[in-house]
Amino acid sequence: MVRATVAGLQNAVRIFSQLSAASNLHIHGFDEKKIDTHVGYCTHLLSAAKVHLEAAEREEQQIRQRQEVARQVALAEEARRKAEEQRKIQMDRRKHEDELKIVQKQEEHFKRVK
Repeated sequence: MVRATVAGLQNAVRIFSQLSAASNLHIHGFDEKKIDTHVGYCTHLLSAAKVHLEAAEREEQQIRQRQEVARQVALAEEARRKAEEQRKIQMDRRKHEDELKIVQKQEEHFKRVK
């Protein structure tokens, strides 16, 4: 919103400046003093709006930084969750292998006893 306002003011200064330059040639019959007043007024508003534009840009930057931090936190959480899942899968695999070894030993023992 602030950027649109600043862009509008910049356009107004440009247009009134062009009109002022053209009024010096007395081609169109516009009042040069009124046009110069408009140029001065729009320039003054533009100067005052720069403070608000800078504040809006800082706020946008802070929002982008917060979004980036949130994204990084989400990525880290996802990586942690995946690592935890892999750890559980690995533990289950080891448990299954250990159980399988126990069963094989029991079968070997049973065969020897038999």
